[in-house]
Amino acid sequence: MSAIWGVINKEAQIAEDVISKMYDSMSHFKIDRFDKVVNKNIYFACGHQYFTEEAISDRSPFFSEKKGVYFAGDCYLYNRDELLKMLQETQDDKYQGDQWRRCGDATLAFEAFCAWGEEFVNKLRGSFAIAIYQPDRKTLNLYTDHLAQRYLAYYTDDEKVCFATIYQPLLATLGKDKLKLSRQWIAAAYTDCSADTLKIPGITVYE
Repeated sequence: MSAIWGVINKEAQIAEDVISKMYDSMSHFKIDRFDKVVNKNIYFACGHQYFTEEAISDRSPFFSEKKGVYFAGDCYLYNRDELLKMLQETQDDKYQGDQWRRCGDATLAFEAFCAWGEEFVNKLRGSFAIAIYQPDRKTLNLYTDHLAQRYLAYYTDDEKVCFATIYQPLLATLGKDKLKLSRQWIAAAYTDCSADTLKIPGITVYE
């Protein structure tokens, strides 16, 4: 598993202190490798943790020139073999060989997106959080597994959109004055003993 976070400014270039604050907020976690993509007003990052052999060589985040999208994935897929078989059925020549059996889960998730578009999320089984930004369309799509086992929070205002699978990067760049705990969410959490973090649709830990 890993952690992903990012910022998309609607106009201004990403400031270096924003990148530094978000990166530094991850310092107390055990991270095996940090990767990032920065391009003017776009910043995507991932802190990789090597829980599987495939995670060591996984790619996240990255920019695909062919698809024209920025992709970040925090994924642990349970159906790797099934997903690879479905991909082979779409393009037999491309997905043959050991390199695909060894590739990371985020890479497989991106290949699923390339094959099936927004329907790709219905092909994935496991714990995952994924961010896909398409500059030409000016759309940012955020996905989680159906139980949101990989939590994905976001914040938006007139200037920017921020997202992260943990709150530390958001707190670091926004400041605690902009994020207030939701009493309604906390009350729901006390009455629900399940692991589901989606207690009430549209409401999260912070308002």
